[in-house]
Amino acid sequence: SSDLLVGNGIPVMHAKVIHNCIDIGTYLNAKRNEPVDRIKILFAGQLGEHKGPHTLIEAFSMLPRERWDKPLTLTLLGDGNQAYIERLQKLVSDAGISKLVEFAGKVPRERLIDFFLTHSVFVFPSIWNEPFSLTLIMALASGIPVVSTLTGGSREILHPGSNSLAFHAGDAADLAEKITQLLDNSNLINSLSEQGRVDSQKYDLSKMIEKIDNYLCSLHVKSN
Repeated sequence: SSDLLVGNGIPVMHAKVIHNCIDIGTYLNAKRNEPVDRIKILFAGQLGEHKGPHTLIEAFSMLPRERWDKPLTLTLLGDGNQAYIERLQKLVSDAGISKLVEFAGKVPRERLIDFFLTHSVFVFPSIWNEPFSLTLIMALASGIPVVSTLTGGSREILHPGSNSLAFHAGDAADLAEKITQLLDNSNLINSLSEQGRVDSQKYDLSKMIEKIDNYLCSLHVKSN
C-alpha cells in the first residue's frame, strides 16, 4: 500500500495509485454452491505466523457450535514452515477439534474459486502489513462473506459493515465474535456478499488497463 512506501521514506504521498488487478469475470459470474449440511469456514494463504492462521484456529475453538443447527468446519489452504504447521496442528489437537479442521495443503491459484464458492465464510486474519492482497479481491468477487483484519493494503480494499466485517489483528475473541455476528444474520451475509462483488469490479484487469492508459495520456499532455 502507499502507507508502506511512505513509511519507508519513499515520497509517494501524492502519487497516482493504480492497484494490482486480476481478470475477475470468472469469479463474478460463478454461482455459489454452499453445502447444505454444514457451515464451512475458509483460510487461504501461507501458513506463517504473520498471516495469522493461529488466531483463526483459536477463534474457531471459541465459537458456540451448539448455537447453530449445522456443524462448523474449518479448511486451511496453504503450506509453510513445518515447525509452525506442527504448532497449528497442536492447537487443533489441544482444543479437541481435530475432526472439524482440515489442513488441505497448497492449491493452484486457479483452484481457489472452487473453495470460495463452496465455503460459507472467508477469514483473512493477517497480522503483518499486507501490501495488497489479490486473494481478498478474488474472495469478494466470488461472493463469499469476508471477515478480515485491516492491516496494510487490506484497508484500501475492505469497508467494514459494507463489503466485510473487520476484527483486531491477533484478537481471537474479537474474530469469534465477528464470525458469530455474521452467522446469526442471513441478511448481513447476503448484503456483504452482494456488495463484495460490486466493489471487486474496481480491480478488474480492464479497469487497470484503462487507468494506466489514461495516466500515460495525461503525462503526454503535460509534456506538451
